Amino acid sequence: MRRLSDSGQILIRRAAAFAALFFLMAVSACVPSFHDEGMTSLPAAEAETTPEPAKAPASSPTPSPEPTPEPVITDEWYAARMEEMAGQLRKFGGYDSDEDISRVLADREIDPDRPMVALTFDDGPVASVTGPILDILEKHNARATFFVLGWRLKYEDNAEMLGRMLALGCEIGNHTCDHMKLSRASDRAIIHQITKTNGRIFERTGYTPKSFRPPGGHYGTRDIQTVGSLDMAVVKWSQSGNINYKTPEKIVSSVLLQNANKRPLQDGDIILLHDTHGYMAEAMEILIPKLIEEGYQLVTVQELLNCRCAEGFRPYMAYNSAFDFRTGSPAEGGDPESGEDISS
Repeated sequence: MRRLSDSGQILIRRAAAFAALFFLMAVSACVPSFHDEGMTSLPAAEAETTPEPAKAPASSPTPSPEPTPEPVITDEWYAARMEEMAGQLRKFGGYDSDEDISRVLADREIDPDRPMVALTFDDGPVASVTGPILDILEKHNARATFFVLGWRLKYEDNAEMLGRMLALGCEIGNHTCDHMKLSRASDRAIIHQITKTNGRIFERTGYTPKSFRPPGGHYGTRDIQTVGSLDMAVVKWSQSGNINYKTPEKIVSSVLLQNANKRPLQDGDIILLHDTHGYMAEAMEILIPKLIEEGYQLVTVQELLNCRCAEGFRPYMAYNSAFDFRTGSPAEGGDPESGEDISS
C-alpha cells in the first residue's frame, strides 16, 4: 500500500474534523433544551405574560351629600338692618365696592338656630377704653351696643368713636346726657336729657338711637311711656359683669355665672358692662373669644330682640332680656299703673 504524503494526511484529518462538527450540530438541533423537557411549546407572548385577573365592573361614584342650607332670616327688619349696615360701611368704614360690602355683610349674618347674647357698655365713650374694646370686637367679628352719655360727646376723641361703632355694625344707645336718675326727674326733664343726647349722636353720624338705658337701671311704667313717646324702648339687663369688680378675671367669671344668684349665662341674655376703665378692655380680651368658643353669637340689642322676641323690638317696651320684658302702653296689653309683665 502506498503511503499518503504528508499533505494528503492533513487534508484527510481536516475532513474528518468537519464531519464530526456537522454531526454534533445535527444532534443538538434534535434534542430539546433542559427547560423545555416535558412541556408543550407556547407562543412567546403567552409564555412570558401572566394573565391579569378579571376586573370587577367599575362602580358609579357615590354622590356627595347636599350641603345643609344655612338658616336664613327673611323678616323685613333683617333686610332693613343689612341695608342700614351697608350704608354705615360706606359712610364710616371707607368701603366703595359693592362686592367688598357684600362680603362684610355675609360675615355678619346671624344664624337664628344658634345661641346669641348682647354685650352692652354704659357710661362711655371713653376713647382710651372704648377704642381698644372696638379693636377686640373687630378682631373677632363681633358686635355690641354702647349706651353713651351725651356730655362725653363734647370731646372730639370720644365723639370719633361713634362712627367706628357704626362701621363695625355696633348699635348706639342712649344713656341720658348727664347720667340723670329718672326717679328724680319730670317727664319734660327726661325728654330733654334723651333728645339732647340723640341730637349730638345724630349731628355726628346721622343715626338716631332706638334703645334707652336708664342710669342705675331704675325706671317705672311712666318712664317706659315717656321713652316710648320718642319711638324708643327701655333696655335693662339680665346678666352683669358687676360694676364693683376691678379685675378682668372676676368680670369674666361674673358674666358667665352671676355670683349673687348663681345664674349661668343663657341664650337671649343682655349683659351689662362699662367702657370707662382700662381693666374692662382687658376683660374683653378674655370674655369675647370665650363666648364665641362656647358657641354664642355676639349681636346688638335690637338684633337679639328681633331674633328672639315673637313681636320683635318695639317702643313702649322694657326689656331685661329677650325672654323677660314688659309693656308700658295700655294699647299693648299692659297696665299703665303696674307695668304688667307680658314676657314669655
